[in-house]
Amino acid sequence: MKFLINLIIFLSLSFKLGYAETTTIDPVKKLGSTLKAITGKSLNKDETKIFLSDFVIIIEDERGDGTVTYLFDDRNYIRYKDYEEISSGAWRFTKTGVLRVFNKDIKLSWRIKLGKNNDNNINIRAKFDPIGKLYSFNYQAKEDFLSELDDQKEKIAAEKKRKEQEKINAQKKVEEEKAKLEQEKLEAQKKAEEEKVKAEEEKAKLEQEKLEAQKKAEEEKAKLEEEKAVLEKEIAEQKKQLELEKLYIQLEPEFRNKCTKKALNNLFEAGTTEYKTCILNKGPEKQLNQAEEEKSKLEQEKKEAQKKAEEEKSKLEQEKKEAQKKAKAEKAKKAKEKKLEAQKKAKEKKLKAKKKKLFDSVINAKWGMKSVPCDYNGGTYFRFISGQEVMYAGGKKTDTGGLSRVEGVTKQVSETRFVVITTYWPTTKNRMMYEALGNRFTGRVVRTYDIINENYLKIKSERQMIDVDAVLAGKKGNQVGYTYKTENSSRERCK
Repeated sequence: MKFLINLIIFLSLSFKLGYAETTTIDPVKKLGSTLKAITGKSLNKDETKIFLSDFVIIIEDERGDGTVTYLFDDRNYIRYKDYEEISSGAWRFTKTGVLRVFNKDIKLSWRIKLGKNNDNNINIRAKFDPIGKLYSFNYQAKEDFLSELDDQKEKIAAEKKRKEQEKINAQKKVEEEKAKLEQEKLEAQKKAEEEKVKAEEEKAKLEQEKLEAQKKAEEEKAKLEEEKAVLEKEIAEQKKQLELEKLYIQLEPEFRNKCTKKALNNLFEAGTTEYKTCILNKGPEKQLNQAEEEKSKLEQEKKEAQKKAEEEKSKLEQEKKEAQKKAKAEKAKKAKEKKLEAQKKAKEKKLKAKKKKLFDSVINAKWGMKSVPCDYNGGTYFRFISGQEVMYAGGKKTDTGGLSRVEGVTKQVSETRFVVITTYWPTTKNRMMYEALGNRFTGRVVRTYDIINENYLKIKSERQMIDVDAVLAGKKGNQVGYTYKTENSSRERCK
């Protein structure tokens, strides 16, 4: 017996030195041919020590955690579930060489038995249980498990780092978006102020041009009226002169002596303007009176012209005041309209940003089914990818296995509603469908998503699917119709 134990220990050490060269270890082969003799029997103390030092035990131990992995060190053991430590305890051998495993205050005796073709079992017996119960188990090389455990820890750490980085990036993005919105707001305000100043300048320019045009028009009118009056006066003068010339010729022989200058009178030289006037007046008396009247008339015309000029000036001043008042009212009206328009645009921009933020948050999240946790069976959830709602099961992306070509498109309808349209076409891999339908689609699903809040979606699914029974019956082309179905469901954001 001593020779057998030494041989077992020697073989164990030999296999430990060559362990790095193999990935899958059979404990029967590892312990050598001497252990084959005891296959089907419970391992003794030394055999159990060697087995526990080199292997972990994978077992459903009925503690309520499902299938777990036991890793034994010199004095203690650790229970793992999906590479996560869930409990620990002590172990030792009894005086009789039985493996004693402690579950808190409960003492359990283990008898490990290795069988052929993975028919391994452990008899686990409580203190006062004379028989115990057999539990089937598997095993794995301890070094392999520890390597996988390290990989899992690195994976968890990397995932944690990734999530923290995503959080930092999301915060950075929010801050950048906020800063961008603030900048756009300031630019919009600046632009509005500049447009306001420009509009006021343009308005002032137009008013000035209007006033100048009015002034020029009035000046042109006055000039034309003046030229007309001059012309009319000239015509009247010419007419009058002709009449006077005619009358002069008639009167000159008769009144010549009354108007001709002589040594003793102060009359007029023949041929002069005064002489002619005197002839026309039939003597000098009227001429003198007319001179006085003319003077008085000129004085009166001067006064009337001054009065008219003052009235015209007052009228222009009044028109100017009314124009300024109108311009001021127009300016205030346009300023108010611009302010309201700027407020409207800012409000629309804010709503648009809010709408985009909520939509982006929904589209980029993971969504689970009601009452089904997102981590079920390694990961069960939905994501929106390339215009489609894609399901993940067991942590892996599901697809049609190449039997269908899938196209999807996502359209945002409103702030709280979007539609995902997914269409399926048969491929040559799905021979029966392809031969029956050709390029006709096999199905189309229109899902309307209502965003109740950032954590909850309501879905209305309208399905248009090919009539499979018709295809199975041998119908082809337009002989094959579609079936229609409407369903309602929901999604909950994965925490």
